[in-house]
Amino acid sequence: MSLGRKLLSGFGAMLALVLLHSGGALLVTRDLNEDLKHAAEVTARKQYLAGEVNAATSEMASCERGVVLSAMLSDRAHSDEYQQQFRARAAGLQKALDDLHRLAENGETSSRVQTLDQQTALVLQGHEELQRFLVNQQMDAALTIFSQKVQPRLEEIGKAASSLVDEENRELAAASSASAAKSTRSTAISIGLTLLALAVGVVVFLVVRHASAAL
Repeated sequence: MSLGRKLLSGFGAMLALVLLHSGGALLVTRDLNEDLKHAAEVTARKQYLAGEVNAATSEMASCERGVVLSAMLSDRAHSDEYQQQFRARAAGLQKALDDLHRLAENGETSSRVQTLDQQTALVLQGHEELQRFLVNQQMDAALTIFSQKVQPRLEEIGKAASSLVDEENRELAAASSASAAKSTRSTAISIGLTLLALAVGVVVFLVVRHASAAL
């Protein structure tokens, strides 16, 4: 093989390694960015919304207890205040569930959110029944509705939301581990390609040196 061909072959090999290294780094970076975007915009968002659902149900239960107690004490002002707070937290709960619906990706998560939505509808239905009994001064019936139809369902929603938070925590941990593994593999490949490029460079240098000595 002539000197020119040897030099061109060496140059081509080095150029190919540089392009391979750059292309690989670009793909790995894009992949890591996609993982980060998914973790931030989907997984962490679902975790936050599940936490909002849990907090909302806890506050709704407290407000409902306040409504019942205020009605029993004939404290209309506080009863109205608790009802307003209940409706506000119920609206926040529904918004969080709607956002979770949009983010749900797999059948299990979507089914779980659907169940939470149905339970919320039953809670609101029970709340309306409770209000009718309170207006009619039927305290025993109101307490029965609260203890059997409102509070237990709110507790179930809160538990399901807590379970969803734990699930998203595990998903975030898994995503972090996967990203770390990808980063490690990328580093190892980069080091390998760099060493290979260095070896090719040494070979080209020796060819050029030998050619120079021959001349």
